[in-house]
Amino acid sequence: MQIGMVGSDGTVLASDTQWTRNIETTIAGRSIGRVIRSWTNRSKIKTNGNMVVSCALDKKTANSTAEAILLRFDGNDPQGSIEEIGEGIPDSERWDAQGLIVIPPFQLYRYQLAMQNGQWTPFCEPSDMFDIAGDMGTPAIFWIHRHYQPWLTVEQLTPIAAQFVMSSHHLNTAGIGGLEVVVCKESGNEFLPREETIKLQKVANDRDRTIEKMIFGD
Repeated sequence: MQIGMVGSDGTVLASDTQWTRNIETTIAGRSIGRVIRSWTNRSKIKTNGNMVVSCALDKKTANSTAEAILLRFDGNDPQGSIEEIGEGIPDSERWDAQGLIVIPPFQLYRYQLAMQNGQWTPFCEPSDMFDIAGDMGTPAIFWIHRHYQPWLTVEQLTPIAAQFVMSSHHLNTAGIGGLEVVVCKESGNEFLPREETIKLQKVANDRDRTIEKMIFGD
């Protein structure tokens, strides 16, 4: 689950860190109808110092796509770049992948690779204000629609991004968890330290509980 927001002095990119995998139980290559769900917590954001890329959905395809984007993406031709990268993925590894790209300070893009109507369809477009990747249908997007404004600084946007990711977790605990944040400015890209992201998580959780108490009482 990722959110990118363009502010007055740069762009904030926030993501959860949970990779979820459904392992289908098979015998002699045949499914026996049982699925084992497992997950790990690892970063979903990569950078080469000049560009920041997040990745979601299928881990292997998303990771390799993000690495290719860091090497070959051209912000002047986002669709052509992602098509070239997508066509280089072997047929056996063409699983759904999605993510966000930030070229500091203000360029934000969302990319997607998916099978649509039997066709492998790489897609990328710029976003002037904000965009999300991962669980695209999450109701937690309310926080962004309600509170995002383009004149806010990245410092002001960061708590909103954290609230969005944390609320997404409560709505989809099986697929979303953890938090990491990158602040992208003209001067460079900064991953917030672990202690700061933990504080953001706690504040977001406490805010949820406060709203709950306001509605239902103690």
